[in-house]
Amino acid sequence: MKNNKKVLKHTIICVSALSLTIFLSGCSILNNAINEIKRRSDLPSNLEIAQELVACFNNEDVSTLKKMLCERSQNLDDIDAQIQDAFDFIDGNIISFDENVTGSEGESNRYGTTTELDRFFSIDDIVTDTKQEYSIYVSENLIYLNDPKREGITQITIENESSNSKIEVGYQWQEFYTEGRKIASEAAKALGEGDDLAFSQLLCDALAESTETQKNISKAMDFFEGMPYFGKVPDDGLKYDGKHDIHVTVYEEETVENGEPVCIKLKINCENIDTDADRIFTSKIEAYIQNDENPELVGITKFILFDEEKNSVIIE
Repeated sequence: MKNNKKVLKHTIICVSALSLTIFLSGCSILNNAINEIKRRSDLPSNLEIAQELVACFNNEDVSTLKKMLCERSQNLDDIDAQIQDAFDFIDGNIISFDENVTGSEGESNRYGTTTELDRFFSIDDIVTDTKQEYSIYVSENLIYLNDPKREGITQITIENESSNSKIEVGYQWQEFYTEGRKIASEAAKALGEGDDLAFSQLLCDALAESTETQKNISKAMDFFEGMPYFGKVPDDGLKYDGKHDIHVTVYEEETVENGEPVCIKLKINCENIDTDADRIFTSKIEAYIQNDENPELVGITKFILFDEEKNSVIIE
């Protein structure tokens, strides 16, 4: 009888613990949902942004307009001149516009949380007191968790409907996930195949020409074991399985002059390099995909390979 009571007591404790875990998990999900709703409800509408922009143009308010831009666009070398040129581009004060400000949104989610929310809309049928007609197009990142410096208006385009001329403020910042994943994949593939030449060709000229670099590439080849699956495990009928694929995060630094990129540097974190030798490696990569001032730096400028114990080989 005592043993039964102990079993019953133990069962009750386990069930209670499980119930508490489910309850807390449910509370966490509910809190995330509530926070997400609140965050979305705090975002300004298209009309509110349009009204604020019109006020900036009519008052030639450089400071307020600049604050509406994302930090990246604010930091453009010529942003003050761009804003002043935009003010000069509009002839007269805006007296009316279509308040049905429509547009489109793009959204990315992860585990119930919005990680990216971008918006594009147009302010149409703008009329000034000099009888000029314009349209204003606005690109904006309302949420960008991976890079908060992108949050805000990235670019404003103003078109004169009469002369078919236009002017731009800010910059349409690009994303380079595809380029970063390609570099990480090719590096992992070269390591898996033990191909020193293929790996060297991924490096920038300034790094590849170093004798020390070639020694470190050989160390990396010896350090790395197996061939990466890239999501396809032979025993699984060659079906794609994300658990066996590399996981890549890409951060970019883009330098812009006169509305054109002159330098693009990527920082690439590559995790879960799962190989057929039952090993999992990670890598951290720095690479230029454009460098107009120093073209010899285009390619990988730094590569660090880690094993499961955080032992590493560095190529730089």
